[in-house]
Amino acid sequence: MKVKLYLLPGTQSNEKLWEKLLSESNHQFEFIQLAIPIAADFNELIEKIIAKLPDERINLLGFSLGGYLAAHIAMIHPERVSRLMVIANSPCQLNAHELIQLQQVLNFIEQFGYNGMGYKKAASMVDDAQVHADVIDTLLQMDAKLGKTTLVNQLEITSYREDLALPLSKLTMPISFYYSEADSLINKTWINGLSKHQHISVYCTSGKGHMLPLEKPKELLRVIEQWV
Repeated sequence: MKVKLYLLPGTQSNEKLWEKLLSESNHQFEFIQLAIPIAADFNELIEKIIAKLPDERINLLGFSLGGYLAAHIAMIHPERVSRLMVIANSPCQLNAHELIQLQQVLNFIEQFGYNGMGYKKAASMVDDAQVHADVIDTLLQMDAKLGKTTLVNQLEITSYREDLALPLSKLTMPISFYYSEADSLINKTWINGLSKHQHISVYCTSGKGHMLPLEKPKELLRVIEQWV
């Protein structure tokens, strides 16, 4: 019997985010792909995601923003989650610099519109632009498909986040974190502070790549196998 895994993508990500992971899985897992819906506020966003979940305990895996959302769901509904995996995210408050950058992006889009993610931005999210040219292309494709409305909505309603360290430390379910050691979007000190808890495992991979499901699907699959 296949193990079911429920997958939450990141900002401006869709089903293409998981295509390499699915191709590597050799059918030992059943992947149920979720989407980040348009919502009026953060609470509605969480409610819409939960409404898509079965009325049973699940294995919940989230990437980047989806990792924060998955952790939040596990916090408020631990009876619905058997295991939690967070990829390329530290579920804590964004720092002042990150909040300023997000607001600048929103202000720019409001003033000048949105013509899609640039190549330079996409390349900054992978470890090696030459090695991962296909990943960059996938990033640009996902962004083009999801467009301005999705991006603005996600940025506006998810920028202000709770620090989930304490509630996650009090859960009893197996929790795994997987991230790149030089990923500038990760708060390593925050994650390392959680690693002392027996139910929490931390897997740190080499490099600076953020798009791990596309950059390192084989390694991610091994981490998932240990997690389940």
